[in-house]
Amino acid sequence: MKLFKNCRNYINSMRIRNKILLVYIPLIIIPMFVLGYISINIYNRSIINKSIRNVSDNSKLIITRIDGIIKNTENCANMLVINLNRALVEKRSSSDYIIRELELKNEIYKLIYSAKIIFPEVESIAFINTNGRIYGSTPEMEKLSMNAIYSKVIRDIDKVSNGSNAWFGMGKRKYLVAQEEKPVLTLGKKVLNISSGEKLGTLVLNISEDTFSNIYRKKESTQGYCFITDREGMVVSSQYENQLLKEISDNKLKKWIDSRYEPYKIMELENRSTLVTVSGFGSSNNLGWTLVSRVPINELTSDNIKISLIVILIGLICTIFAVLGAGLLSKLIAGPIVKLARNMPKIKEGNLNLHINVNAADEVGNLVAGFNTMLERIRTLIENVRFEQKKKREYELALIQAQIKPHFLYNTLDLIYVLCELGRVEEASNTTKSLADFYRIVLSKGKEIIPLSEEIKNVDNYLAIQKLRYSDVFDYNISIPETIMDCMIIKLTIQPLVENAIYHGLKPKGEFGWILIEGRNFGD
Repeated sequence: MKLFKNCRNYINSMRIRNKILLVYIPLIIIPMFVLGYISINIYNRSIINKSIRNVSDNSKLIITRIDGIIKNTENCANMLVINLNRALVEKRSSSDYIIRELELKNEIYKLIYSAKIIFPEVESIAFINTNGRIYGSTPEMEKLSMNAIYSKVIRDIDKVSNGSNAWFGMGKRKYLVAQEEKPVLTLGKKVLNISSGEKLGTLVLNISEDTFSNIYRKKESTQGYCFITDREGMVVSSQYENQLLKEISDNKLKKWIDSRYEPYKIMELENRSTLVTVSGFGSSNNLGWTLVSRVPINELTSDNIKISLIVILIGLICTIFAVLGAGLLSKLIAGPIVKLARNMPKIKEGNLNLHINVNAADEVGNLVAGFNTMLERIRTLIENVRFEQKKKREYELALIQAQIKPHFLYNTLDLIYVLCELGRVEEASNTTKSLADFYRIVLSKGKEIIPLSEEIKNVDNYLAIQKLRYSDVFDYNISIPETIMDCMIIKLTIQPLVENAIYHGLKPKGEFGWILIEGRNFGD
């Protein structure tokens, strides 16, 4: 209710032109911007949904091509196994060893080169016979033969039964590769004698990572891109070399890819809202690969800026016409309101001692009369509040002082009595003197504001008496510079704090303690 009244008062204090603008402009701008906002959102959703479909279609094409590469590599390996099997078995019948080895060497190289021509997806091929001889599609494949023969790759291929395919994840090696610095996907296969099952050698085929990344590099937008991850979240293919063979840097993205609850999601990546889609592979799914596509939302909705500018331009034009119409209307009805408006700045500055005279008996006159009444009531309320607050502080201070005086007096008189009974006359005398000084300052001839020096002296007398009562509970020290002793302070300001420290701090604790009273000067 109070908020509503304040709003109403604020509107009543506005110029008539501003009132008209306050009505006209929202009626024009709000529907226009609501319509623009809804239209832009619908457009955004439409663009994003269309982009999701496009990315999904592109992902299917990419996966189909990669599956085709994987399948062709397996077909290449099967073809080579059959051809090598035939060549190795046939050449065994030759009687001349030198001629047989030379012919076999030429035949193997011929088969390897032919396979590379038929299957260009395969970057490099190597065949290792049972004697450890390496026949490679490039000279680099035949280097480090001892490392290759006893490598984990060859051992793992030998463990596969029946000459099945053995796939090795994307990685770099120094042996059995055409280029050491390039990651390759490797297919291994034992070459067995079809008739006897005897091992004739080992076949190794490599697919360069470039073969995969070149597929989707041409399909990517200026900012969005694709990459492929394996089961462990390692990037096995990407257009950016600095990402290869590394885990996905964004943990939020990695967890979402691992969960695979939904095929796409809009999330914040690198401080940008990004559309992320994931797609699984088909025939190559035994590799555990996942295709991930990332497209920044601002790239998809770049046309929104143009639409927003058009909406803003229309809004500005409508606002200009609204202001002109409001100005014309205000000239017709402003009349007595101008006088009221001229006094508003003074009231805003806090000058409530005004009485606005307007010779009008219409709604404006009633408004001004009510406003004058309101000002008068506000002045009365402010004065009442100030008076009540002042009296309240006086009553609270008097109440605190009244509570302090009686119980302290009783306890001190009881202490003096005990000291006299014990024959400790000097201590009883000092206590009586301290009590007298304490009440002399407390009374202060009715003064409520006293110098700090008297307040400190009063606290010292109080502590001297209390120390006799609780000598095993505390000791005290007062350190106040003389430069501030003349400062004025409300009587009995410090004493209640000291009393609380004794009764609510030191006594319940059950240990000996100190009360330290220090003072210092802060500024002026």
